Amino acid sequence: MLRSILLLLCWLLLWRLAVLMEYAPHASIWFPPAGLSFAAFLVMGLRAMPVLLLCSIIATFWVDNMYQSEQDWLQLANSGILFGAAHCFTYWLGASLLRSMVKSLVADVLPKAILSFLVIGSVTALTAALLGTQALAISGMIQSSEVADIWLPWWIGDLAATIVLTPLFLG
Repeated sequence: MLRSILLLLCWLLLWRLAVLMEYAPHASIWFPPAGLSFAAFLVMGLRAMPVLLLCSIIATFWVDNMYQSEQDWLQLANSGILFGAAHCFTYWLGASLLRSMVKSLVADVLPKAILSFLVIGSVTALTAALLGTQALAISGMIQSSEVADIWLPWWIGDLAATIVLTPLFLG
């Protein structure tokens, strides 16, 4: 329970810090929660899912408050769940794949593990950006036309945090 509360508090703190480096609404050039999510799924597996999903929902309500967009709570909950599902499923899948690949390595483990991490982390961040922007568009948090403007900075922010911070969070 303590680990889950600490994960929740750290994720929300990192999310709040990411807002300070926002490139466009909903897209930060540095998104540390992506690295924490990837690390949490590597360490905790599916046990991290409920906490990270809750973080996504809280962050969605917080964004609404920050931008004063005054969406109704049902739309915000729907958006938070869709964003959380896209974020959590993607990072869980990437972490699970990485963990399986690293376990199956027998020779020259470190170079192959690092290369696997770089490739899987990059693809995971890209998938999270594409699914996350679509989730926000489907739920009405952003216009469909905005997806083309924010998916790249979203990916860059997730990618930078995943590649740089995941190893630190694992440590």
